[in-house]
Amino acid sequence: MEGADAPEKTFYFALVPLNSADPEDEMGDGPYLFTLPGPNPLPRPTGGEGDLPVRVQRNLTFTNTYASQPALVTLNATKTALGKDMEPEQFSFVIYNADESGEPDGVPIRTGTNISGGDSSDMLFTPGVPFEYTQAGGPYYYLMEETGSDGAGWTLSKRQYLIRVDVTDDGEGNLSAAVTWGSKTPEDGAFPDEAEWEAYTENSGGSWPAFRNDYLAERLAEVPIMVRKSIAGIDETDRVFTFLIEQVADELGTALEPEDEMAEVQPPSLEITIAGDELEDGSRTKSFTLLDPDEKTYYFKLTEVDESDDEWSYDGRTYIVIVEVSDVDGQLVSTETYTVPGKTGTWEYANFLNTFETAGITFSFLKTDREGTALEGVEFALYACGETHTHSYGVTTARGKKRRAQG
Repeated sequence: MEGADAPEKTFYFALVPLNSADPEDEMGDGPYLFTLPGPNPLPRPTGGEGDLPVRVQRNLTFTNTYASQPALVTLNATKTALGKDMEPEQFSFVIYNADESGEPDGVPIRTGTNISGGDSSDMLFTPGVPFEYTQAGGPYYYLMEETGSDGAGWTLSKRQYLIRVDVTDDGEGNLSAAVTWGSKTPEDGAFPDEAEWEAYTENSGGSWPAFRNDYLAERLAEVPIMVRKSIAGIDETDRVFTFLIEQVADELGTALEPEDEMAEVQPPSLEITIAGDELEDGSRTKSFTLLDPDEKTYYFKLTEVDESDDEWSYDGRTYIVIVEVSDVDGQLVSTETYTVPGKTGTWEYANFLNTFETAGITFSFLKTDREGTALEGVEFALYACGETHTHSYGVTTARGKKRRAQG
């Protein structure tokens, strides 16, 4: 019988006389002599009527052909993402021919990727091309694994799957494939005994190899606070200016309620100090750290400590620092915007102005002659001289009356 690895089968034949009108009129036990038309008719025997065919004895040969429908196996897997949704086709996977220990043979024979995004997805290998088996055999071994490197916050699955396929023929023209798999991680060393393997099912939601990738961004966000300090009334001072920052509920500066979620800040309280001799460029930046923040907006109130006295007035403005925390390739970063409650517009920093004013000083002037009599119409000029500046105050008396000047 023709056909590769055709199964053993017994065939039965029925012989029917040519001159029988009944197809069920079978002949008795053989052997039989079959007549086949010859190339030339023989002479008619004496006393016979009509031509007779040549009687030739032959062995009968029947040729049966056997073919089975191929078995098709589509290997699927699932991908899950923990910590962040994945993008479609973000991750890649391969299948190799392998030996029974899981050692891959050569280059990948199938490549695949996650079909969709989100927190879970089926994987499609060399889009939808199944493995085709045209005859019984096996076992066939395949190694399935994820490719790529950790990075941008993602830790890729290191799990490997060894898949076994056994193909059988039911003798009725149908091939079928039994698929089982076992898995291991690098820590496991070797694949488990095949007796512990799971049976693979192609239906969605069946027992498929599963890969999980974990996402964890660097859970720290550095928040730089920039304060610009300006002074008026004097060019330099050795005075120290201090600013406080505290978390609030919104851009209006509403205080947090006890039940409100607070960001964990390190250090817990922040003071920004600018000494007078640091005012050459007029600004200072100091950072604090948000520990394990969410990707959302935080609000902080920035104020100057009021240490006003007879010479210095302090800026009473309140700035709200709007801090947007976002994930950029696995690193949490912050973007800061400065606003003033009740005013429109935003700034790149907080600007505070302190003014220096000297206390008022009263001077009395009287111009007399030698006898002590007050002189009228006399003008005076008063100069206050310093290292870097000079102020003049004009003073005039009229009719001998005293005029005062404040400097």
